[in-house]
Amino acid sequence: MDETETSRVANGDPLILTRITVAPTPRRQLGETVSRTIIVMRLMGAYLIRVVIGKGVLKSRAIRLGVFACLVLFLLIATVLAIILTRDVANGATIRDLVLTINSLSSVVWTAVAFLIVKILMADAGTMMAITHHLPITNRERQRAVGVLDALATLIIVIIGMFTTSVSSLVNFGISAVPGLITCVVMPATATYATLELSHRCCDLALARTPFRRARQPILAVMFFLIVLALWQSMPTMLAAITSSPEPFTVWPLVFHDINLYYGSPATTGCFLALIVVSFLPVMVLPTSPLDIRHRFVMLPVVGLNASFFDTAPQFRALFRSRYTLQAALLSAGFVALLATRVAGPSSVWGVEPLTIGGFFQYATLAPSFRIFEPRLPASRFYLRLLAAQYALVAPMLVVAVLIDIFTNHPAHSTILATAGVCGSALITIGVGIFVPARDDNPLSILLGCAIVLTIGMALVVFCGILHLPAAASIGLGIACAALLITYSIVTISDQRKAAR
Repeated sequence: MDETETSRVANGDPLILTRITVAPTPRRQLGETVSRTIIVMRLMGAYLIRVVIGKGVLKSRAIRLGVFACLVLFLLIATVLAIILTRDVANGATIRDLVLTINSLSSVVWTAVAFLIVKILMADAGTMMAITHHLPITNRERQRAVGVLDALATLIIVIIGMFTTSVSSLVNFGISAVPGLITCVVMPATATYATLELSHRCCDLALARTPFRRARQPILAVMFFLIVLALWQSMPTMLAAITSSPEPFTVWPLVFHDINLYYGSPATTGCFLALIVVSFLPVMVLPTSPLDIRHRFVMLPVVGLNASFFDTAPQFRALFRSRYTLQAALLSAGFVALLATRVAGPSSVWGVEPLTIGGFFQYATLAPSFRIFEPRLPASRFYLRLLAAQYALVAPMLVVAVLIDIFTNHPAHSTILATAGVCGSALITIGVGIFVPARDDNPLSILLGCAIVLTIGMALVVFCGILHLPAAASIGLGIACAALLITYSIVTISDQRKAAR
């Protein structure tokens, strides 16, 4: 439109105002939407490389190679052990079908647990996605990019979790196991994810239109935790039904297996595609709730924490007033109460685990200010302050959970093990937050850091299992690993300060 036409529009010329404009075709709109979503994904990839990997310990190539070697070693050893343990019974179609149908339960559980973990962490992706606000994209396209990140993270977790059993089935049963893997592992896992994603989107939209809009993420976390817990509790019943040769279509994870068995591959493929379309089409069509950039802290009065309180007031205030801490405290209280009502269940102390989540964000929150106001503070003292604040937060609820175990006559060894696990988790979360700092509260750093720690931990567990170490030696190894974690955390803080200067 030239200058003359612009002035005619401003003056309200009817010839200009009634001119027919050609809207872009649906195919072109779809192509532009996909293109913009890919641009956001590429920007997130650059963010992952420059902020998540390039700012923590993973910027060292040696450490990246070491972590990759630990992951490969763990998967290799676990796969070899699974092949050896199942080779003696891999002698017929009946055993093959039994193994594959049992794997269907594992795939569903892995998918549900991975979905829950990723959704809890990606709930705070609004701060990370703020870097896309300067782009000419809609909120729906931004949300689709986050959905792709969700799906990729869940897929990676499920692949790692199911790698051992899937490869051992292929090695022991050969090419005949491929149809069973598709109908018993791939299809149930995909259907579970699609159903959970649709349910999450609908619940999110419903809560966004209620007075609980700002608290919808913790509410969704509790709701889907209860769903995953119910699924976990139903596993023994479904496993017993599978091993007792059930009637067809009575165990829902085996629905695609049963359709394939009685109606053939075309019917199975058609039902699977229909379910995917019915589940994912509403997700693509329904409006999306905005990715809120929420306040990091809650203005809670913290009495008695002044500058003379061992000079640790900033660490305590930052942790006690964090909204992550408030959400985690509510979750922990609910989990402790839930575990306390279960007879012959796990220790109530395990319910305190969510309260350690704040350790992921402590270092990234406090390090910039301390580099300015206390540049000469030793790294060891800074780390001990973080640790003291973390344990001071966990201690009250931990004591309550231990007392509940005592009053309910829970086995003492189980309580001691759970207490050690919670204390170790508090140590690990701070370490992960130091090794891979969660800048901008981004969940990618937490996922990557937890994957690194879990890989190393599982490699150590496999190592201890192969050597058949006694209990005393295992405890000594755990203490040595904790000491090494503390030492390396202090060294990493010192190195990052030098790099920042």
